[in-house]
Amino acid sequence: MVSRGDFLASVRLDNISKMFGEVRALDNVNLYVEDGEFLVLLGPSGCGKTTTLRIIAGLELQTSGHVYIGNRLVDDLEPKDRNVAMVFQSYALYPHLTIYDNIAFGLKARHEPKQEIDRKVRDVARMLEITHLLMRKPAALSGGQRQRVALARAIVRNPDVFLLDEPLSNLDAKLRASTRIELKNLHLRLKSTMIFVTHDQVEAMTLADKIAVFNAGKLLQHDTPMNIFMKPANKFVAGFVGYPPMNMIDGEIAEKDGHAVFLSSGLSIRLQSAPAGKCTLGIRPQDIRVSLNPSDDAIACTVKGLERTGTDNFLYMSSDVGDIVASVETGDYTIGQKVYAKFDISSLHFFDPSTGKALPLQGVYA
Repeated sequence: MVSRGDFLASVRLDNISKMFGEVRALDNVNLYVEDGEFLVLLGPSGCGKTTTLRIIAGLELQTSGHVYIGNRLVDDLEPKDRNVAMVFQSYALYPHLTIYDNIAFGLKARHEPKQEIDRKVRDVARMLEITHLLMRKPAALSGGQRQRVALARAIVRNPDVFLLDEPLSNLDAKLRASTRIELKNLHLRLKSTMIFVTHDQVEAMTLADKIAVFNAGKLLQHDTPMNIFMKPANKFVAGFVGYPPMNMIDGEIAEKDGHAVFLSSGLSIRLQSAPAGKCTLGIRPQDIRVSLNPSDDAIACTVKGLERTGTDNFLYMSSDVGDIVASVETGDYTIGQKVYAKFDISSLHFFDPSTGKALPLQGVYA
């Protein structure tokens, strides 16, 4: 088994910005990753997450700000001197070398003793259950096996930090699911600091101790998976995390009968207290109940479509307040059918439409 040293492998980014010409790829990012933590950088393509990873690795130089690994300032250190290991989406294996030699490559480059190299390679091969593959070439391996080899090559170096750039994206859906579990178990065994880039929220929710959500070069929220889901800091995070995305309804807050009320095209929800002004209401599909019978606090809707996933059914509806998606138990609905949607008042989210920030408002039953 590869053992960790005594060095504490926390990672700290202080006010990191990165410009590519006139394009600001990262905008004043501050982030702290605890020693031994599994952090996932989550966001859409082009949001800055891979650039962040490459700056930590030393493959990109930040325009401003500082990078610390442990208590070391590493701004001026070459990638080889930062003691980090990067696992790429493409695996980056040498096709002309055996799996044994691929794993041993970095150790040989450091001129470690031959017996020590052999011990380390075979230890990590046993850990990842690829001993039987050591004499093969990468072309003879499946995608999942190649991914294990790429991980083995990183692990055998005993790095302070593992940096993983969408390492599962080339695997099919079934293999991705099983490899996610293997990777999480591997992290628990190694107890190493891991920073993992993905645009897949399922990967993020499955793997992460903490998630950092990026968009347009900005770090929008850094928190536990459940807090990211249950307490999104802004409208983008609320819409990006969760499937189907959170329903958003534009409206305004006004005073009605002496109470603050959210109003939108006939929808009226009383609030405990709130300043007047425009507001966006958010509610997840799982927090909407659909009925065939009208009621005073339900919204009249028309069925537009139904998505069946095998375990869940999602009902797509139109209404006076806009399109709404709800999670439903049965798939027994028809296009054009009239139904009624009732919101769980305790599960509402509110956002400032100009800044996108979450507002501390709470709905109450009338």
